[in-house]
Amino acid sequence: MGIASVDEIKVVLADILRCEIKPEDLPKSVSSCSEFTTGRRKLRPEQKRLCCPSPTVVPDYNKFDVSLLYTLIRNLCPQLKPTQDWGKTPSITDLQVGDDIERLRVFRNEMFAHLDSSCVEDVVFTSKWQDLEQIFQRMQTFLNTKGISVDYGMKLATIAKSDFGFEDMEKYKIILEGILHILKENDDNSGPSITIRGNDKIFFGEKTCFEAVLDRCSHSNNWPITWEKIQGNITEQLDTSKEKYRGSSSRCLMISNVSKEDEGEYRAVISRENNGTHIKIPSNCKRLTVIGDLPALTMPKEVEVPYSSVAVFQPVIQACPPPESVEWQKSKCMDPISEEFKSINFNSPKYSGSTLDPTNSRLIINETTFEDSLFIDL
Repeated sequence: MGIASVDEIKVVLADILRCEIKPEDLPKSVSSCSEFTTGRRKLRPEQKRLCCPSPTVVPDYNKFDVSLLYTLIRNLCPQLKPTQDWGKTPSITDLQVGDDIERLRVFRNEMFAHLDSSCVEDVVFTSKWQDLEQIFQRMQTFLNTKGISVDYGMKLATIAKSDFGFEDMEKYKIILEGILHILKENDDNSGPSITIRGNDKIFFGEKTCFEAVLDRCSHSNNWPITWEKIQGNITEQLDTSKEKYRGSSSRCLMISNVSKEDEGEYRAVISRENNGTHIKIPSNCKRLTVIGDLPALTMPKEVEVPYSSVAVFQPVIQACPPPESVEWQKSKCMDPISEEFKSINFNSPKYSGSTLDPTNSRLIINETTFEDSLFIDL
């Protein structure tokens, strides 16, 4: 298992990288990748020397370790992106090349659990070895279709028949421990990642919530989270203490009574100082779409009817979504500026025939009197 994890996985990943990026093109690809120059996965000096040795020297992929090969493929080969994304364990039905690259990563990491023993149980060995053979076979097929001739099956068969002693086991144990240390260091340096989820299509007037989910971040790190809204080229940091966002927390953005003004893209951002450097990690963006708008209501400004006749008010309501209820009110005095209104009691015979149906609301005043010369509001 050790030699397969250390040597053959490295050979396979080197072949995959060579298939996607020619060695002579690697320095340019690395230099143009912001993740490697200033980002979270900035290459260490020794890694950069391997990738960009000098203008006259072509990088030798055979000298790259597994960690570096995986990092280069992950960041420079978007066409190989796994079904579940990088760093995620593929499901059994995910069979793209990127999925198998992730399986190799998982395989190698799982094998570290057996480093305290000089052997692997037969049942575990057989299962893992069969998985490895299938992965290598699919990768071999992929490379063959690209015009690269490889035979991983023969190499694995040779390894399986080899007889390794205690000294061999110790050698590969040391190598694997070194790789594990490098991987852990990379994971620590990369810091956490953050994604947000939530309903991004909301009816006008309702409320919505976006939830932030952190990965690769222990609670002790205590990374502060802020929320931002993006409209075009303008990014606004939201003040979640405002009434609009009442109920929000660092992990949850609540937006109450949404309107068209709330449309835009939202994201969460984690940030902190690390060794004098300000690190800012944004999440994915969720675009909030508000369905509908402020309801429009049209009703005649004045209705003249003879004394003791019938007055009918039939408003036109335009709203999306449709209103759930309506209420009729009348003013308490004759002053048109007054905002004092009271609800109309539809149980009174005076308003017989009226309806509060929000889709067809109607106010009927039977046998009008001078006392009805007030202002009506819906």
